[in-house]
Amino acid sequence: MNPVTQLLEAARFLTRIPLPQTGRERVELSDTFLMFPVVGIFIGAFSAVTLWLGLSVGLPPFLAAVVAVGATVLLTGGLHEDGLADIADGFGGGHSRDEKLRIMRDSHLGSYGVLCLVLMLAARLGVFANLIDRLPPLSVVYLLIASAALSRGMMVGLVTILPPARHDGLSASLRPATPLFAMAAYAVALVIAVMFLLAVVSGLNIAVIISTTLIATIIVAALAFRQIGGHTGDVAGAGQQLSEITCLFAIVAVV
Repeated sequence: MNPVTQLLEAARFLTRIPLPQTGRERVELSDTFLMFPVVGIFIGAFSAVTLWLGLSVGLPPFLAAVVAVGATVLLTGGLHEDGLADIADGFGGGHSRDEKLRIMRDSHLGSYGVLCLVLMLAARLGVFANLIDRLPPLSVVYLLIASAALSRGMMVGLVTILPPARHDGLSASLRPATPLFAMAAYAVALVIAVMFLLAVVSGLNIAVIISTTLIATIIVAALAFRQIGGHTGDVAGAGQQLSEITCLFAIVAVV
């Protein structure tokens, strides 16, 4: 597939940017995985730019963080946050595998989902405010790009190592055609992350950040396999959210 087509289709899925149609040919989502980390570069940069725009108009760090987090959620349409909330409701409220899957597909938001979203947003606000209070603007841009790209590569890895939990819906289209293709997407994410992290932190600390993020992804994969026997679109979204916040926590700990 044309790389431009891959990029546009990945951006169409991961953001709410109105993009032109790439053609009449049906594009499988798994065919665009290679570009997920590339779209992550744009999303991370967008977060950083809105963060510093808030500061430039006189907002204190916490309120600038509120602006940046809110703008980023609007950019992505809360796609991954929705998955995280559904996972919290399903895994927390369901007793059997079928019940968990049914709850996850329910559009209503339960108490577990609300609590999880509140905690996630609070954590993100705290990280953003902390970073802009301690680091120069360009360093924050690099770190947010690295975390956004790496977490979207981790999401590809998650749906590669797990079988689909359903044979319909988004999970059926998430599994890549070959593991090699998924490994390439993961390699792209690692290269992007390391390249931007090197501008701010040392090599040993980069290893700590990436290893911590990978462990978080493995934990999500193990939990999903135990709870529902595989991945869904919600599992992929939750994996992205948890790997990204883990990455950001590790960054705050070492910078």
